[in-house]
Amino acid sequence: MTKLPLDGIRVIDCSHIVAAPFTTMLLAQAGAQVIKVEPPRTGEWYRRGETIPNDIGERAPLIFIALNRGKLGVTLNLKDPQGKDAFKKLVAASDVLVENYRPGALKELGLDFDVLKAVNPRLIYTSISGYGKRADLRGPYSDWTAHNPSAQAMSGLMDGSRQPGGPPMQVSAPIGDTIPALWTAYGITLALRQRERTGKGQFLDIAMYDTMAMHNYGAVAAEDVDGPRAEPRHQQLGPSHHMLFEAQDGWVMLSGAMEHEKWEALFRYIGRADLNQDQKYLAVNIKPIVEGWSKQLPRAEVCRVMLGMGFSPAPVQTAKEVYNCPQLEARRMFVEYEHLGRKFRQLGDPVKLTDVPYAPGSPPPLLGEHNEYVFGELIGFSQEQLQEMKAKGVF
Repeated sequence: MTKLPLDGIRVIDCSHIVAAPFTTMLLAQAGAQVIKVEPPRTGEWYRRGETIPNDIGERAPLIFIALNRGKLGVTLNLKDPQGKDAFKKLVAASDVLVENYRPGALKELGLDFDVLKAVNPRLIYTSISGYGKRADLRGPYSDWTAHNPSAQAMSGLMDGSRQPGGPPMQVSAPIGDTIPALWTAYGITLALRQRERTGKGQFLDIAMYDTMAMHNYGAVAAEDVDGPRAEPRHQQLGPSHHMLFEAQDGWVMLSGAMEHEKWEALFRYIGRADLNQDQKYLAVNIKPIVEGWSKQLPRAEVCRVMLGMGFSPAPVQTAKEVYNCPQLEARRMFVEYEHLGRKFRQLGDPVKLTDVPYAPGSPPPLLGEHNEYVFGELIGFSQEQLQEMKAKGVF
């Protein structure tokens, strides 16, 4: 059977919150053996987050479960000398380390890149931070911490999303975390490929701000043009290639509407062919005109009609509708597994390769679930050593 692309790659996951756990989840989906290292007793921050009901009375933190499926889980006190020693042995037997601690945290523990590359010269040491950690690329914000909202704000995306005259608008999804995660996974694959050629690992430095600014490339590139900047264009201003309007059962987002022929066909269809004379619709607010027709029909029918005219409409779906979407079902975009006494159905891998097998879902680890396997079988500690470390609270 064909193996997954990252089969045989071992990743140490020293992460919390979203950006780095999302990265390592992607690597696990691609076949890497991901070992999540957490503090003893408490685990990472999201283990203590919002929980959901289950049948066996255990804590079931939803966000942690969503971001950490398919990983092995160990606990380790990185402040303890024995914990540091165990961690270095794990590094020596691994390919990639991913961390998103605050700037300077691992250096304070004596576990930064300069130390660990001596332990394993092939290690790809991966760091995600708000504004970057490389000493040779320092800027005025290098010591700042960041989260999803601050990354969205700094990038200009919040300003570009506001209504004319209104306040900046934050995207509710944590794109300030997930976009950096995608770039990090991409960077790791590049570093692994280069290691095949050179035999050497390296430091991969990902700044959330950098990646988010890159995704606002159009607005930033437009600053090359001299002259005052116009307010962002919105559907209230008349014909545009994007428009949001109401239907009988919700909202429809219209795009792909730059050609006049499409608008002329639509106005003939809804009985307003008079607007096509000398393209009069260019001088009016067409949103209420379109809604006079669309509010009488369900979203599905509005989309059917507009697709036939060459538009690219889409219903504005709720999370529940996405969860039950037949298109995602057909695309095998859901993975299912049992964990903590209940069944989970979550979004899976959007990368579809014809020669890569479908990977079914697997649950996230319980806290410290794989301590004996990782430190015993993989690293080689004896049962006596394991019992001593457990008794001392090292893991």
